Amino acid sequence: MAALAALPLVGCANTPPVDAPVADPVVCLPGPEMTARLVQQYGEVPIGAGLSSEEEVVIHFLSERGTWTLVTAVRDGESCILAAGAGWRLLIPERGEGT
Repeated sequence: MAALAALPLVGCANTPPVDAPVADPVVCLPGPEMTARLVQQYGEVPIGAGLSSEEEVVIHFLSERGTWTLVTAVRDGESCILAAGAGWRLLIPERGEGT
């Protein structure tokens, strides 16, 4: 199975630098297998989810190290990686901070 990696932007006019990593093809697995693989291989756990459509949910996985994966899950039970990366940080200020 291919390693999990961020998916390229389709139709981007700029080409990536020569040393940029090459994205693997889309990775899809049954939902429970996808979750188990992300937990076991990357230490990522689901931290949030939202409906993308009536048929699809987007799930955000995150590890304590800051690696992250966005997965789309459809009603038939299949889950596919939308994007993955590192250095995730929360941008929402805590209560009492900012405005």
